[in-house]
Amino acid sequence: MFSIHLTIRYIQNSFPEEEQLVEFFVNYLREFGGTPECQLYKKAEELVKETLPFVPVSHFFWGVWGLLQVELSPVGFGFAEYGRDRLGLYFQHRHLLDMFDSDQNVQ
Repeated sequence: MFSIHLTIRYIQNSFPEEEQLVEFFVNYLREFGGTPECQLYKKAEELVKETLPFVPVSHFFWGVWGLLQVELSPVGFGFAEYGRDRLGLYFQHRHLLDMFDSDQNVQ
């Protein structure tokens, strides 16, 4: 019997730029319906501003989860590296948490 040890490597530059996020939300809103065409970009920009603060939250959650799995999981996976990478991404993006304090993002 043999064991396989898997790891994930992140390409940090693959995260979409704000312009790409706006285009994603414009297409999402268009497909979802209910938003007048003249308001699509404004609504999309609001969604981007509402979404961005959760980027570091997600990295923090999955980073802590990965580190816990080092001790808890029987699966042969690079949980330590995964947790380290995700926590590194949290620290890289934690400035986005400041957007929570902005009055324009509270709805």
